[in-house]
Amino acid sequence: MEPKHPEKDIFKSHLEENKQGAAQLDSAKSNLAKTYVNAFVNAGLCNDLLICNKQDSEDWVFKNKDAGQMAAAASIGLL
Repeated sequence: MEPKHPEKDIFKSHLEENKQGAAQLDSAKSNLAKTYVNAFVNAGLCNDLLICNKQDSEDWVFKNKDAGQMAAAASIGLL
């Protein structure tokens, strides 16, 4: 199977119309949700498009804070 990206393949947020009055999740909760979804969807594949992404210069683990870093590190083990 090919790895799936949480934003494009699972949440499909690029298809939503952005409503100006809609409440947005803060970035920490959004990143935590993406981390969990990415880990469970790509579990056991040894590859994913978010955490193990070699093309992106930023490391996903250090892009998060506190609980997000722990979840990202744990999701590496799940992958």
